[in-house]
Amino acid sequence: MTVASAAIAARGSCRTFDGRPLEAAERVRVDTLLAGPHPVPFGSAIRFALLDARGSGTRAPIRFGTYGVIRGAPGFLVGAVREGAGALEDYGFALERLVLALSVMGLGTCWLAGTFRRGDFSERIGLAAGEVLPAVTPVGHPAAHPSPIDAVFHAGAGAARRRAWEVLFSVGRGDAGAWAPCLEAVRQAPSAVNGQPWRIAKEPGRPVFHLGIAGPAGDRSRRRLDAGIAMCHFALVAAERGLPGAWIGPSSGTRHPLLPSGVVHVASWNPA
Repeated sequence: MTVASAAIAARGSCRTFDGRPLEAAERVRVDTLLAGPHPVPFGSAIRFALLDARGSGTRAPIRFGTYGVIRGAPGFLVGAVREGAGALEDYGFALERLVLALSVMGLGTCWLAGTFRRGDFSERIGLAAGEVLPAVTPVGHPAAHPSPIDAVFHAGAGAARRRAWEVLFSVGRGDAGAWAPCLEAVRQAPSAVNGQPWRIAKEPGRPVFHLGIAGPAGDRSRRRLDAGIAMCHFALVAAERGLPGAWIGPSSGTRHPLLPSGVVHVASWNPA
């Protein structure tokens, strides 16, 4: 199993941490990761910071608002992206790549796109005009035993369930050939409430893949983040397997003829 595939398989959502701060060497590695660069498919300007939730000396701990979902996290990874076409997809792509790198380090993370108070984080990162803060993740050492909140979310989101290959992809495993592991990596990607909105179609006879998102138009912002996460998984596994290509887009939001009805085209993978 490749490093990317192993990280994708090992990654899980951690909501309960043991409260220990990152060790000095861990903090150096994390800061190096956050310093970038952060190459993304559509070229959005993204910056990240690790915010310390602990107090020091006479300074009280910072209580970032997560509605009781996250417990014991010593810090939060927060990012800001300049608004524009493809910005949310790029943010999802970049943050998921960091999440996978943190997982390789043995640190716990959990995507938060709705269950946090943005004002608490925006002020600390200094959100500028024209920037948005789409999602954050806690970062720390997982607790030895998950709390009841973990079990509730795991059961409520159906975290152990994945949609069948045939539902997500308009190409059989055999026809996918060398690209099948890339598609399987997409199938394993996290998404809001485990909605798995990605749909991918392959052009007959050539390694061109078209990715879209399914679901109601009113919830498209979070699904665009999910699309970026899926694009990250696909690209990382393709790179490790020496498969050429890059995501081209972003799409104008129209339907692609190879994608199922009701699916909004996001981007296409074209061989380099």
